[in-house]
Amino acid sequence: MADNPIISTAKQSQGFSLTIYNQNFAVVREQRQLSLKQGTNLVRYEDVAAQIDPTSISFKSVTAPNSVMVREQNYQYDLLNPITILNKSVGKTIRFRRVNPDGQIEILEGKLLNPPEVTVASQNSYRGSNQSQKLAIRLPNGNVVLNPSGEMELNEMPEGLVSRPSLVWKLEVSEAGDHATEVSYIANAITWKADYVAVVSDDESKVDITGWVTLDNRSGATYENSQLQLIAGDVRRVEEYEQAQVMMLKSVKARSAQPQFEEETFFEYHLYTLDGTTTVQNNETKQMTLLSAAEVQVNRKLIFDSSKQWYYSRINPPGQGEDSHQDKVNVILELANTKTNNMGMPLP
Repeated sequence: MADNPIISTAKQSQGFSLTIYNQNFAVVREQRQLSLKQGTNLVRYEDVAAQIDPTSISFKSVTAPNSVMVREQNYQYDLLNPITILNKSVGKTIRFRRVNPDGQIEILEGKLLNPPEVTVASQNSYRGSNQSQKLAIRLPNGNVVLNPSGEMELNEMPEGLVSRPSLVWKLEVSEAGDHATEVSYIANAITWKADYVAVVSDDESKVDITGWVTLDNRSGATYENSQLQLIAGDVRRVEEYEQAQVMMLKSVKARSAQPQFEEETFFEYHLYTLDGTTTVQNNETKQMTLLSAAEVQVNRKLIFDSSKQWYYSRINPPGQGEDSHQDKVNVILELANTKTNNMGMPLP
């Protein structure tokens, strides 16, 4: 059996590959070096996203794939905080330390009878909803105190809590040594969109266009020095399809050099790949240049939607005609997205 777990943190990371979809999720691949012994190994993999789809997790040894077998994997996200500590301390001794008006310290000790938070069934969510409640303790003499006040103190930390989201594997290893390992999973709460800024020339015949990629990362993890790819398209998320996406994306390699995106067709989607690497911080909105085109020829057009006239008009009694309604004409600038017009890139 494995003894103490092998702890792996972001300090051992050898790089990320991050493929972000514009539907609020991303495929994350990370490589770390692990020193494994022959037999059973327990590995705790820390500094991962807090918004992981547990069904998408994959682990393998790049060094010797056939020598490492995953016997068990767990995604632990019951994070340590005052609420979760008290939730797991029901039935244990708790002390409330408070200062009386006369300055004397009073200690109230008893058994915690209920958790501070409970999950109740909800029609709006299959996970239920959390509701807070006041505490109750039973004193040594049998009396029950409701809603005691003061600083709380426990004799011990309850088991099963983690300070940060972690992946835990039980591995069976036939070849001991240093293994380059690769972990992949789908992280939610990370997305991207495209924004465009156009500066029109004085004669309204040309525009200078700048396209921005805006990344929004709320997944609970930072991705240092990531090879970045963006997918534009409506992806149908099914478990088998997600796993296929992970495997397919492994064949797409990032370029190197300046921070500029290259576009290519990827199945029925558009794939935008960043040359070089970038760091995507947790709780960060990052903007990166997608394209920059100067002196793009445009045509000025006036558009009038006559259907609105029918919608707003009112039929009067016979002989009185119809009420009139005035509507503005829309002015648009139309451009040809071609290389001869300094463009030629599919725009997300």
